[in-house]
Amino acid sequence: MNTFTMLWGKTWIISEVFDFDYAWEVYKIPEKRQYGYYVLPVLYGARFVGRIGPKLDRENKTMIINSLLLEEEHLHEDFVSELVATLNRFLQFHDASQVKIVTTRPKELKEVLLKRLNESLKELLRKLNF
Repeated sequence: MNTFTMLWGKTWIISEVFDFDYAWEVYKIPEKRQYGYYVLPVLYGARFVGRIGPKLDRENKTMIINSLLLEEEHLHEDFVSELVATLNRFLQFHDASQVKIVTTRPKELKEVLLKRLNESLKELLRKLNF
């Protein structure tokens, strides 16, 4: 979810209403960035639960998730299933046929997501006869 789409750049609202500190760091010099160039908040239910830093490699049709950092442990099945479904829609929207995940917090989330996303992508490509 892009902060500008949701709150028109008023990131202080996220902090005040949702008790989640967020700053869009695109315009910060690299040395001052805490989370990355284009990191977006992750909304789950009515709470912001983490941050995601996606980057699309259009030439290779690969979505690179530089970081997926959760504030708390959210490895229960409902959350992981919802996250996988959302990331699948995100990959399809961007016409990405591959996904690469660089960093996650917690660390074990990376393996779980890669396995489930790759299974989903293979199934989608099979349905499309690729």
